Amino acid sequence: MTIRWTYAFADRPATRLADACAFWTAVTGTRLSAFRAGPASS
Repeated sequence: MTIRWTYAFADRPATRLADACAFWTAVTGTRLSAFRAGPASS
């Protein structure tokens, strides 16, 4: 079975977001999708 898509939610403080993204993309061999911010992030 080939998994072509998955979704993960990792709640991190904004100051650690870049570190978390770098870590998870490296260990999973994946890339980030486009950033989608909601109204609360404005």
